[in-house]
Amino acid sequence: MVPAAGSVPPGRPLDPSAGSSVQPVRRIRRCHRGALGKGVGGGGNGPGRWDGEGMGRGARLLSCSVTGLTVVIVTLALATLAGVVMRRRNGAAREVRGDVERLTSGDIHAELGERATLVQFSTSFCQPCRATRRILGEVAEMVPGVAHVEVDAESRLDLVRSLNILRTPTVLVLDASGRIVRRASGQPRKADVIGALGLAVGE
Repeated sequence: MVPAAGSVPPGRPLDPSAGSSVQPVRRIRRCHRGALGKGVGGGGNGPGRWDGEGMGRGARLLSCSVTGLTVVIVTLALATLAGVVMRRRNGAAREVRGDVERLTSGDIHAELGERATLVQFSTSFCQPCRATRRILGEVAEMVPGVAHVEVDAESRLDLVRSLNILRTPTVLVLDASGRIVRRASGQPRKADVIGALGLAVGE
């Protein structure tokens, strides 16, 4: 039996190039595009995305963004708190605990003050040491019987190790007998030095 014109014998695939009027059926997938012709979660020129896929990806991106922002905020808060604590502790005079240590004039290579001595450990490359030298010098001039002695930490490593000095400037406040009553690491405030000196002289 001769097939009619325009028909396709059964079992043969459709051939669009054969000039037949019967065209293959194509499935057209439509997706919703957002503003400016961009697909949900996609670019303007690329294929759009199905609503469910776009919403899922958007939710994941939003969750990651919120999590990252939270981590940044917490990190900044902790860093700020640590900075405040360090600034408050920097240069603050602390009570000496443990075995009571005493320094002699031979230890610091200078005479002790009649009432108290401000011993400053410095290094040549230490910028805060200059300001500390000025502050301690002014306090020593204000209070009679108080001496200010500066020790080069680099040339007195034996003394630095025995006193467990870890940074410069470090200030030791000695009473008349050479006993260490207060110590401060970092540049101290003038008011703190005066307060520690009052304990050393018994006022």
